[in-house]
Amino acid sequence: MKKQHLLYAMCAVAGALALFGVFSACGTLRTGEVFSKKPSAMQDGYMLIAPYRVDIAEDAKPQKGMVQLVDRNGIALHTWHTEAPVLVAHLQKNGTLFVSMTPSIDHTDYPGFGTTGVIQQLDWDGKVLWEHRDPQMTIDFEVMSDGSVAYLRWEEAPPSFAAQVRGGFKTATTSVWANDLVVVNRDRATTSVWHLSEKMKPYAYTINASAPRQEFAHANSIRYVPDNPITHAPAFVVSVRHISKVLLIDVETGDLAWESSDGLFSMQHDATLLPNGHLLAFDNGFARDHITALLSRAVEIDMETGLPVWTYDGGKTMTGKAQFASSIMGGAERLSNGNTFITLSTQGRVLEVTENGDIVWEYRYGTYAPDGELPILFRARLYEKGDAAWIPKVAWPSFFSSLFCKAGA
Repeated sequence: MKKQHLLYAMCAVAGALALFGVFSACGTLRTGEVFSKKPSAMQDGYMLIAPYRVDIAEDAKPQKGMVQLVDRNGIALHTWHTEAPVLVAHLQKNGTLFVSMTPSIDHTDYPGFGTTGVIQQLDWDGKVLWEHRDPQMTIDFEVMSDGSVAYLRWEEAPPSFAAQVRGGFKTATTSVWANDLVVVNRDRATTSVWHLSEKMKPYAYTINASAPRQEFAHANSIRYVPDNPITHAPAFVVSVRHISKVLLIDVETGDLAWESSDGLFSMQHDATLLPNGHLLAFDNGFARDHITALLSRAVEIDMETGLPVWTYDGGKTMTGKAQFASSIMGGAERLSNGNTFITLSTQGRVLEVTENGDIVWEYRYGTYAPDGELPILFRARLYEKGDAAWIPKVAWPSFFSSLFCKAGA
């Protein structure tokens, strides 16, 4: 009986230590604060974020980066550490992670803003499984079903193209940069290239007055769709910020199958195609109609009519609308329950809103850099609970978090 009592005592101590560890972890693993939470109306899942901050001073030391998988209480369930700050991250069902990073590279030969430079595939423990380096690589990329990667890169446009560019503010250089859409396979061999400068007429567009004429396009998001609603062929959906356009590019011909109408967007990000054939994007609203007011919105567009069918711009009050703003970056993701997952990048703020515009979850990133500056979140994504191989690895930590690490605790 004494041995049995000793065993009970050891189990009790172990349980107490485990609970102590959980309570301690609530503080040490909390990535931010959750201010609103309505579980019955939320989509169950885990948020992927990559806190981003780069010091561009000439004497700055190279910085590391990280990507975190976070539960709905704001607790980090898993962290990947990277060799450089991460802008975009895509988590795969097999538990590997693709990231685009901004290492210290020479940006003097092409625009520096929005340039990344390297895409890596990491295993669950952070080991590099695959990488592709291109110093002219821009922000976003898409992982294809065969393992190939489609990404965007800078391309210096021919002088004949540059001479026809309209709008924007003039810079010291007469060079104009457009974008390429490149696909590379697992051997890093280029299998296809789409040149914006060959498919678009620059005089048909006007660069936003707040953007440099040097950067005609500044493409910032790319998504692949196997059956687009316009031509029913494989296509890429590409957001082009400086001319405030979303393009639908036919994969086989390279022709523009569709483009958004003038004035629909203003410096938008994160264009995605929904199952209903509509387009969803985060419309930054920066310098809309050449005015200083900044009113952002998440907007769903019927591509056949070109008209908005759903919009969220901060709610019904002017205060809410004024606070719903991100001049750069930003994201909008439609969830399977019909809610929309929205990233206000410059605020480090993420919302889940219903079709009626009710906020059912609100998160604000809260881990400061050593100098006291709060990093931004380029784009948060919610990975819904399903049959992914990585789900069991975070299920128990998430379960304990739901019991002991309540939102705001």
